[in-house]
Amino acid sequence: ARPLGRLAGGLEPRPGARPLARQRIGVPRFPDGSLSPRVADAFMRVQDELVALGATLVGFDRPDNPLEANDGRGAGWRTIFGAEALAIHHQFADRRHLHRTAFTIAFGDIAGESGGALEFVRAQIKRGELVALWRGVFSRLALDAMIEPVSATGIPGPPWPGAGETSIGADTPTPSLIGTWNDANFPALVLPAGLGPDG
Repeated sequence: ARPLGRLAGGLEPRPGARPLARQRIGVPRFPDGSLSPRVADAFMRVQDELVALGATLVGFDRPDNPLEANDGRGAGWRTIFGAEALAIHHQFADRRHLHRTAFTIAFGDIAGESGGALEFVRAQIKRGELVALWRGVFSRLALDAMIEPVSATGIPGPPWPGAGETSIGADTPTPSLIGTWNDANFPALVLPAGLGPDG
């Protein structure tokens, strides 16, 4: 736990049965029904485990991500993601013909969202606003860390429906919550919380 805590941003577990005593862990509130039942159950289980380890849980309302306005289009997260994807994959341009059809389709959609230079600069301004929002949350509530699910729904286990040459992963979108931390560039750890009845 100690190395993980340090990676997460300064948590220092104490020896003994309650190593997280005096640590304040933020827990965002989600509207009823916004988390699937098995994700909600796992999220509550993790909270109970943290309390048993001595942590103080602090509930708060999750601030809106300015980069998610208009579904991330027009100087939003899609602009940043598309531009960064183009830059990363430009080095493999001479091998693009080796990509799976599914990836070629998906990458084309991602790259098409990059927009122009003006949109990219505006998106970076929003990115700065997002960082300021979350720094304010941590400062105001005196948080040492926070927890939240990676996704609002569980990730289906294999065989994945629709996985093949024309799609990547499941046909049903998985509402993701980790985009905020990619945008804010905050340190984050993604840890497994177990398997559900459907994998």
